[in-house]
Amino acid sequence: MAKREDLSLYDELKLKGFEACIIATYNMDFAFYERVLLRRLQSVGCRHNVVLMDAAQCGKELAIESRAPHFAGADYALLPIKAGGAFHPKFIFLIGRKKARLIVGSHNVSVPGFGLSREVTTALDIEPEGSTSAAGRAIWGFVRAWTADLPPDIQKVVAATDRIAPWLTAAVASFAEHPLLMTVPDGKSLWEQLRSRLKSKVARVFVVSPYFDLSCSFLRTIDKEVNPKELVVALQPMHSLISQKARSLVPRARFVDVTGLGDWGDRRLHAKILKFEFQNGESLVVTGSANASAPAWLSIGNDGNAEVVIVHENGNQVWRDLGLDKLGKLAVLSDGDWKAIGDRAALEPDDSETPIGQAPTFAVATSEGFVVSAGFAKGLTAADIYIVAGGDLVGKAEALRTAAKGILVVCSDPKVFDRATLLKGRTKRGPDRIAVIHRVRSLLDRAAGTTHQAFRRALTGLEGDPEHLSQLIQIVEKAIFDTTVSLQEVQEAAGRVSGRQKAKPADIEHTSLMVSAKDTIKGRRRRRVSVATDLALIIDALIYRLGQGLQHEDTDSPASVRAGEPGADEEEDERREEPDGYALAKLCRGKVNRLFRRMAQQMEGAVTRGNGATTAVVQLAAVLGVVKHLRLSERSLSWLPRGETLVDVGHAWEFFMDASRLLHAPTCNLASMAIEESAELEFDELTICRALLAWIALDCELDTRTAVAAAEDQEEVRDNLIGIAYFLPVILACKRDDQADAMLRSVAAEQKSREEPVLYHLQWAESVERAAASNRRPAEDLKRGSIAIPLKMASPHLSVVADIQHDKAGIVDLDTGEVKFFKSGYLGRVL
Repeated sequence: MAKREDLSLYDELKLKGFEACIIATYNMDFAFYERVLLRRLQSVGCRHNVVLMDAAQCGKELAIESRAPHFAGADYALLPIKAGGAFHPKFIFLIGRKKARLIVGSHNVSVPGFGLSREVTTALDIEPEGSTSAAGRAIWGFVRAWTADLPPDIQKVVAATDRIAPWLTAAVASFAEHPLLMTVPDGKSLWEQLRSRLKSKVARVFVVSPYFDLSCSFLRTIDKEVNPKELVVALQPMHSLISQKARSLVPRARFVDVTGLGDWGDRRLHAKILKFEFQNGESLVVTGSANASAPAWLSIGNDGNAEVVIVHENGNQVWRDLGLDKLGKLAVLSDGDWKAIGDRAALEPDDSETPIGQAPTFAVATSEGFVVSAGFAKGLTAADIYIVAGGDLVGKAEALRTAAKGILVVCSDPKVFDRATLLKGRTKRGPDRIAVIHRVRSLLDRAAGTTHQAFRRALTGLEGDPEHLSQLIQIVEKAIFDTTVSLQEVQEAAGRVSGRQKAKPADIEHTSLMVSAKDTIKGRRRRRVSVATDLALIIDALIYRLGQGLQHEDTDSPASVRAGEPGADEEEDERREEPDGYALAKLCRGKVNRLFRRMAQQMEGAVTRGNGATTAVVQLAAVLGVVKHLRLSERSLSWLPRGETLVDVGHAWEFFMDASRLLHAPTCNLASMAIEESAELEFDELTICRALLAWIALDCELDTRTAVAAAEDQEEVRDNLIGIAYFLPVILACKRDDQADAMLRSVAAEQKSREEPVLYHLQWAESVERAAASNRRPAEDLKRGSIAIPLKMASPHLSVVADIQHDKAGIVDLDTGEVKFFKSGYLGRVL
């Protein structure tokens, strides 16, 4: 904790090295935040900013036109949070990839909170790799818990913090790992959490607070359960709110006037402090957001307030630093003080236990307008919904339509759309309904950072601009080979297939098949690469989004998808040079070949070292995603000459052979190694590799039906069959992984010419798998192209007969690519 007066919240927000800032507050002065704090944060590179605010207080502020925000939902996310009592935490969480700083206190986001009121705030420096990281992960868990019920699009904005700081997602084992106490939905009360920290007999308790519940329940709980010899309660008669009956409700307490304690009386008291002195002379001090009230300390989960406090084990030192060491010697409140407190209590509401205002909801910007919940639009017509910018009315809804995620408030005027910050629904009875407009794509791009934004521009700008292609591959190559890979468990999410229940033993005992059983379990839980990395973002874009096409996604502005006026760009088009498609295609092929070479080296290195298989698999998924995107883009690029390709098919085939060998050959087996490294859990990137490797082989025109008959000479037949041998473990892995199966079918559907071969070979793999389960007899009728298995090997694997010489049959050795001959009777025919 910083010493008293040493901590300036203004200066804290000027610190560099942080890319995200999450602020929690009970109430907020929007003008102060936007004009002062947000500008400071953005000026030092803090691009992803999120504010969590009590929903009722937020509604109160938004209802006053002069107080309305101008940049909420676009420059920062404003999240109104509902709690059973009040959403009352006060913290600033500055987050970076390699460090963080957590500031927990009693301050709201207002001018008084940042300097005029008497506040107490604690700053913690957090190192992701050290023990202090537990506090950061705990506060992140608090944020996720209280935002779990927000609309999915808004949750994406919150979760985007993971991209910046992947270390936040690690689990926190226990409260003992960090000094924070927090109330979360369905969690324990603050008092229950604190009681477990009071290990010794308490001699004295000091309470400093501006607000108390009317029945003094929390003070009475302390008196009863801790039974201290002395209970001292410090008030500020000019400002504190407490029952006039407090002396009779807590007869053993001594109520003192804190204004007599030096400079503690020169500003309005808003600090909340508890001190527990133990009989052994040590003490524990608690500071933070929680007033000395029942909703703050005694309520459980959703029944009371959401609060965050921090426990200082070195209580004596903290107490002295705060200048409170003489608190016990202060004079008790006079009868006149109690009368003044009673007179004011009838006029002034409690700042933490009396929610005011109607809670706002969310509106998500799309290409056609704003999507709101059905509840917001219930009973309203388009004429009842006003579009507001700041506090100014700028338009009205043009129509209401049913949308996939709610009700679409149509707005086709780009001038109105681009300015809009709020929607207000005028009801016949009651206050206006308010929805805060969030431009989710813009907020996600801010969180993603410059690399992802450049990648997205390059990806969507391939049409016509040669520089975009070079930039795309340059960005991808850097992300693939310069990124540290980590895995995290993922939950089921809309739009992406997730893991299932653990497989039954019967599903994992196929030891006769080519691919290790560890690689083939459909039912294992899944993980995926940490979404905080640029590499993960690129994989996400290439694999999961491009099925629909990035350029066709809903955007934050209708102007971005609306054609310009006729002739508006003609002059610019005339000046633009026609790209040299031949040169550009050649350049692209060269860069992709470089990706192939570097990727093969990465995989070879992992095999040689005996570790790093997971990293190699994740990198391979990204390389395959690039190849897939380029191949599928060839059909739509107007500058690409007929017959030219962006990917050299010959090099792609060689890379397929290398990748299959390194993943599945017995002495390499990177696929199984990766599963072992990820705690025996399947993960999405391995699925991607299975599907896209199979697709590349078929895109290179591999076909098991014509491998022998269509070949012009025996050497070509041999080469074709070696290719099938490397294809076999890949397509079998696809067939056993239902997600890979689905992905392969999806890619084939985008490339119509490959759809029939893909469907045929998935059926072929199923036939091989069925036959392998029963056919174990020596075979005399082997021929080229037969699927066979060595019967007397310790660890037999399925392979392909590539050659017949007299009484011997040669099957492909995946480790070397050579043909290994066996005498008749040593091989069993599978298919």
